[in-house]
Amino acid sequence: MKMENHSSLRFLLSLAITLGLARVSTAAEAGTPSDSPVSELLFVRRVLPIFREKCVSCHGDDEKKIKSGFDMRTMEGLRKGGDSGEPALAPGKPEQSPLYLAATRTDPDWKAMPPKENDKLTSEQLSAIRQWIAGGAPWPDEARRG
Repeated sequence: MKMENHSSLRFLLSLAITLGLARVSTAAEAGTPSDSPVSELLFVRRVLPIFREKCVSCHGDDEKKIKSGFDMRTMEGLRKGGDSGEPALAPGKPEQSPLYLAATRTDPDWKAMPPKENDKLTSEQLSAIRQWIAGGAPWPDEARRG
């Protein structure tokens, strides 16, 4: 290969990286979720199992006994929220998402969830939920979950 080709390749690579970073930065500044495949994978492997283990026993296992009107079995349920009348998620904005705020147990406006102290989420679980929401909170359908 000639030296010109290496220079051109480096220039194109540099340009692609710069444009890619600019797009990510602009999306983050605008609060636009990314809905990346990484966020979908995070949901499937980490977040959904957390919801199933820690949340749906009160918020979805039995439709007739859903607590606080908050059904966590579907994205529609998260968008609707519960008795508060607010959506549980603000995709791309974990710090504005009641689901995340309640799970952190640090926001006085939201009741700590799960309510029992020995069921509280670990910092690793909270981080997974935070990253998922920051990534746009994608909820892939059954076929995409594999």
